[in-house]
Amino acid sequence: MRNDWSFQHKKRRKEQMRLLKKGLPAERVWGSEFDFYKEQPNPDLAPWNQPAWKQRVSNKGSKKLQTQLILAMMLFVLTFLVFRSQSPAMHPVQTWLTKSLTKETSFASISEWYQRYVGGSPAILPAFMPKKSTSQPQEEPWLVPVRGELVLPFDEKRKGLILRTAPRASVKAARDGQVTFAGEKKGMGRLVIVEHADGHETWYGWLQEIKVKPKDQVERGQALGTVPELKEQAYFYFALKKKQQFVDPADVIPFE
Repeated sequence: MRNDWSFQHKKRRKEQMRLLKKGLPAERVWGSEFDFYKEQPNPDLAPWNQPAWKQRVSNKGSKKLQTQLILAMMLFVLTFLVFRSQSPAMHPVQTWLTKSLTKETSFASISEWYQRYVGGSPAILPAFMPKKSTSQPQEEPWLVPVRGELVLPFDEKRKGLILRTAPRASVKAARDGQVTFAGEKKGMGRLVIVEHADGHETWYGWLQEIKVKPKDQVERGQALGTVPELKEQAYFYFALKKKQQFVDPADVIPFE
């Protein structure tokens, strides 16, 4: 049908040019013999008015919308299952997702998370991936949780170090993360444990007051609690855990 319409259209224009070159009156150009609308009395015969044409356009938009809805539902279900999980292995994922949904997040950080927890490169994001750079991305620096004097260094027995600090000093998170424990623990008094997106854990012990609760998202420098007051000085316990092993915090944090 579309080819017939195109042929008639070209035929009409060719006849118009022939008549004009002969100097015939203008009305002859639109004479009954070559009147398009008499030959094609129904404008619905134009290709863009054909049902098949409209159906093809409609199907393209419908398929795209269906794909978007399916992907959105899959993402929603996956996020729901992650936050419902009580597995310790999901804590870094929950921390990362919460931070990503509440702060501006670059596609570079999405790629880094995907490679760490899924493996390989996310092929679904090629258009958003930054160009490869030879320089390594800078990690978020560790913050000293409380100012004080190092009185007992790290050893395998105590698993952490002891600082002497000012009474009622505020204890701050060394990095962004999620609180996984906040309460009493034998040998450590009131303790806060924060898990970070890279898998590290920081332990803040011997606290007088705790200002956070489990599953709270904390930012670097946020107050977690305070140290107690013992005469004119107070003591604070701090430990760093990496891959389920306690390591010396002084190797990464510049304690004075």
